[in-house]
Amino acid sequence: RWTETTDGLVVIGSETGVLDFAPDRIKRRGRLRPGRMFVVDTAQRRIIEDDEVKRELAALEPWQEWLDAGRVRLRDLPEREHIVHPIASITRRQRTFGYTEEEVRILLTPMGQNGAEPLGAMGSDAPIAVLSERPRLLFDYFVQQFAQVTNPPLDSIREEVVTSLALGLGPERNLLAWGPDHTR
Repeated sequence: RWTETTDGLVVIGSETGVLDFAPDRIKRRGRLRPGRMFVVDTAQRRIIEDDEVKRELAALEPWQEWLDAGRVRLRDLPEREHIVHPIASITRRQRTFGYTEEEVRILLTPMGQNGAEPLGAMGSDAPIAVLSERPRLLFDYFVQQFAQVTNPPLDSIREEVVTSLALGLGPERNLLAWGPDHTR
């Protein structure tokens, strides 16, 4: 939520009513909606609206041309020989990378069969790697615990502005610079 006062103060908070203002001091109020931007330009002493920010960013570079030139679609790739690995080889690699029989049965198999992520319970009861009695992979020691708040899945109809099933694969480039290489 945000409030702009008649004397040029802008207050932003996660909830409304963070600060009390006299009604005659409030110029306007609003809330940041999904997929929207909120910019306060302190040099120009004004709030730049979402449409203006996006229009200016869109005009900076030929983003769509770069994207079209850098996109490689899977259906356009040449056919190649399909390799069928023996079960023992698959099992060995699953163990090497830390997949348990439970993860394969409960998570991976339904994903492969249904093409959808399975629903799970909220939270995680697995001990952190350093306290676990089971062998853990090196990267498990550096995983951050977080609150799982999007299960069941997001409502893709109500939140279509901020959700997408599209996936781009490729190297992650410098986020502080941009160019055609960023769209490959």
